[in-house]
Amino acid sequence: MHDIFSPKQMCNQMKAKGLQKLKYYCQSCKKQCRDANGFKCHTMSEGHLRQMEIFGQNPDEFVQGYSLEFETGFYEVLKRCHGPRTRVAATVVYNEYITNRHHVHMNSSCWNTLTEFVMYLGKSGKCKVEDTEKGWFITYNAAADSQELLQKKSRGKRLRNKLVEEKNREKQIEKQIKRASSSYSSTTAKDVGIVKNNNTRIAFAVAASSSSGVVKRHKEENYSKLSVFEEEEDATKVKRKSLCDERLCVGGVNDGGRGNEG
Repeated sequence: MHDIFSPKQMCNQMKAKGLQKLKYYCQSCKKQCRDANGFKCHTMSEGHLRQMEIFGQNPDEFVQGYSLEFETGFYEVLKRCHGPRTRVAATVVYNEYITNRHHVHMNSSCWNTLTEFVMYLGKSGKCKVEDTEKGWFITYNAAADSQELLQKKSRGKRLRNKLVEEKNREKQIEKQIKRASSSYSSTTAKDVGIVKNNNTRIAFAVAASSSSGVVKRHKEENYSKLSVFEEEEDATKVKRKSLCDERLCVGGVNDGGRGNEG
């Protein structure tokens, strides 16, 4: 590692303090290079390539952000150094603005030249603009600044009101969801109980009907069996009676014959 108090490092720090060439400045990395070789080495570094990949994903958003930073920085210098009643050249304000080493460069914004930027300030009403032989002159517009502050306050109030409304809506939605879930759970519990009762009733009725049918079938079978047995008994009784009668008849005949013989 190099010693920070070495003559070479101190010389490099002194050189880096002042403004250097704009073409050796990388806005995305916010790094100032002293010469072409340093800038070339920086553009080939991993950090710069990674930053370029991020920039390539949404370049319009980055350009809008740089434009807003440049406009606010320029406007703050005009407001702080010159005030609302001073008519000053635009180039003077720009030179005062770029004295800050870490300022946003104009080539990173959506304006290519200072003339385009001054015309934008005049059209938006933020400054009073005059085109003269000596160049563009601008005057700070305090009324526009106050209007902008009022607009910012109104926007802030609107945003706060929207946030409050959204929170209230979310709370109402949560309450409705809880009510719906509780009512749904109670109704489902009642329905389940009714279904169970119905099922048990139906099952019991089916069981009763099936048992009665079985009992009836058993009874019919028993009746049929009894009738068959009774018929058989009646038939046997009839046979027995007929046999007894025949025997009695035969016995009587034999007794009569024997008597006559005697």
